[in-house]
Amino acid sequence: MKLSAIIRILLPALFVASAAAAQDPQPRDPLDDTTLRLGPIGFTPLLTFRDIGRDNNVFNDSSNPKSDFTATVSPKLDVLMHPGPLLLTLTTTSDYVYYQTYKSEGGTNIGSTVRAEFTFGPVRPFVSAGGGNSKDRINREIDARARHRDRAYGGGE
Repeated sequence: MKLSAIIRILLPALFVASAAAAQDPQPRDPLDDTTLRLGPIGFTPLLTFRDIGRDNNVFNDSSNPKSDFTATVSPKLDVLMHPGPLLLTLTTTSDYVYYQTYKSEGGTNIGSTVRAEFTFGPVRPFVSAGGGNSKDRINREIDARARHRDRAYGGGE
């Protein structure tokens, strides 16, 4: 076989192979990563234990600090639905904050977020809205654990 005949056979095969390799693989369905799937809806529950131990200054008082045992249990649930090019995600969370002696410092914090993500080829715009009802310190400068409600809205690509 002549060299020109070999080139005529191999050259088109190389182009076909390189074009196949350059194609993006099919994107993975996010519902495949959920813990439980019931038809078009996927669920991922999570339970976290955190802040277990001693709070040596419950009220952030520099002159007379109070100590107490505290623990926080945080269940979370992600619910996903993927109709066509739309991915809907609902995330709901709770924090159950426990103080052994100073019960008034404990409480329940709840929050929810909903997100709609659209898939248009490489472009993936999204919108989201969320809110929470918390009895937690707003930041490190404010000592009171006062009940407050927060809202958040967003969008992007």
